[in-house]
Amino acid sequence: LTMGDCGFEWLRGCAFVVRDGGRWRYHSVVRELMVRYQWQRSRSRWSAVHAKLAAFYEVRRSALGLEVGKETEDQIWREYSLEWIYHTICAAPQASAGLALNGFLMALKRSRDFSIDWAETIVQAGGETACESIYRWGQRLKNGMIARQEERYEDVIVSLTEILGEHRIEMPLAAVALYERGQCFACIKRYDESISDLEKAIVIQGDIPIYHIILGMVYNAYKKHGKSINSHQNALRLNPNIASTYHHLGITYFDCKEFKIAMQYQNKAIEIDPDFKEAFLECGEIFKIKKEYKLALANFEKSIEIDNEYYCAIIRRGLIFQILGNFEQSKYDFNRAIELAPDQDWYLYLRALTYQKLNNPTEAQTDLQTAIVLAQAKQAQDSIDWQNNFNLALYYLAAGQVEESHGLYDRASEASTDFIEMAIRDLDDYLMLCPDRLQAREVCDRLSALV
Repeated sequence: LTMGDCGFEWLRGCAFVVRDGGRWRYHSVVRELMVRYQWQRSRSRWSAVHAKLAAFYEVRRSALGLEVGKETEDQIWREYSLEWIYHTICAAPQASAGLALNGFLMALKRSRDFSIDWAETIVQAGGETACESIYRWGQRLKNGMIARQEERYEDVIVSLTEILGEHRIEMPLAAVALYERGQCFACIKRYDESISDLEKAIVIQGDIPIYHIILGMVYNAYKKHGKSINSHQNALRLNPNIASTYHHLGITYFDCKEFKIAMQYQNKAIEIDPDFKEAFLECGEIFKIKKEYKLALANFEKSIEIDNEYYCAIIRRGLIFQILGNFEQSKYDFNRAIELAPDQDWYLYLRALTYQKLNNPTEAQTDLQTAIVLAQAKQAQDSIDWQNNFNLALYYLAAGQVEESHGLYDRASEASTDFIEMAIRDLDDYLMLCPDRLQAREVCDRLSALV
């Protein structure tokens, strides 16, 4: 062994040196003391060393020769990029603020996980150089992305609004923040603000298909189907080979009750991506509405074949089995779907109906009461969520709580036509299993008079 080899062998045997994947590093407590000593000993030497290291990692990163736009798929590239921004900030904290913030948005454009790593690196560099402004920016960005993971959309909006107000942000990257904020507004049903942000993002950078796709999805959720179709068509003009564009265009036509066109677009999505489980699911839904149950079953089974934990398809296959009178098989599917998604009140309601047909009234009532409790909790948070209100009314009806059920159905005129029609379809499905429930038929007739 050489002197250097012996030294390294000794070093890695020390308690303050730990293994990190394929590398060795100093323990965080020791590293903090060493960094603080180097920072206080000579600021100029500190800056010079970090500048050289930043240049080194920039060269290493570029030498990978990866395809533009796909770099984040490479773990080594990500590591080099984080080392580069860390050393760049350490070399000149105040001068690197704009680079760090724009780099964060570039990371966010590629991957939310990568953006968190980038924000954590800003926090580390800001802390080690005692640069409070850099440190605070890193914390805000990190907290915002963690909030995104946890679906705390209001907090994400605050974080993105702060970065959009930063004058050093480059215009093309401002589009990334607008796009992300637009999605968050949509998730909390603030559609006007969502559309405004997404349209601004498209004005800045209109050649990105996903911006048009998401805008089309928001327009569809806002029941502006014509604008939704136009947005998706814009995405297709930019790139005609993205399966999800055809899929979401098909959903829009489905919502317009143009089932033939909707099926054509879902089939196109499957042609591009044969493992597109959501497209098979939508095909199954169309066949179910047309009462072509064997074809619906085949599509749901194909979706499950692609992903055997795709509970959205499992529950729908169970519903088809239920309609066809195969109650043991439907119970099996409902059990599996509830195991995968235990907080879905609708799944419990469907299993309750199967229990009723299998002459298990105790289990049926238990599921119905649990479904009612879950739906009541949702209603307490959002009293004008009419999908939930109609679901709760149906649970009450199935459980024999007719007065509570009528109390909600009597308010049906407050709901949009789409939700009323959905409620009618659910009542029709219920009456297929329970044709003797006259109250359900009366409610169905009353709702039909509203559309």
